[in-house]
Amino acid sequence: MDSNTDLWAIVNSFMIDCFHLTEAFSHGAGLTAQANAAADASSEIHLCRDYANTWKHFYRNRNVRVVYIWKTGDSESGGQFVEIGYRLRDEPDSSQTIVDAYILARTAWDHWRTFMSQDGLPEPTGLTQPYLDKLLAP
Repeated sequence: MDSNTDLWAIVNSFMIDCFHLTEAFSHGAGLTAQANAAADASSEIHLCRDYANTWKHFYRNRNVRVVYIWKTGDSESGGQFVEIGYRLRDEPDSSQTIVDAYILARTAWDHWRTFMSQDGLPEPTGLTQPYLDKLLAP
């Protein structure tokens, strides 16, 4: 990892792509009901959805969460970190909730892995793991 900008870019891509797996599984694999149920069952995938709607689609039609990359820097363990912050759009003065991007990414990906296993879909070896590995690198 060369910089926190690289880490930010990986988190940004993951957040957007993670939610869009719902569409990929719905359209490509013909598992619309199952993919929607899997996405609905994960608060982490919901955060990815809200992030994608905020930063990719620029679309918020109700009092939804505005999700953004909050802070990057050096962690106490010597590695780098990215935090995700969010709050309701119509409550701009409310306190924000902060989550660790790596924990969010790992948990969301585990939800999709369970979904793929239950529905007999092979994991795309070599496609996602290298990005998750970069989040672990010091």
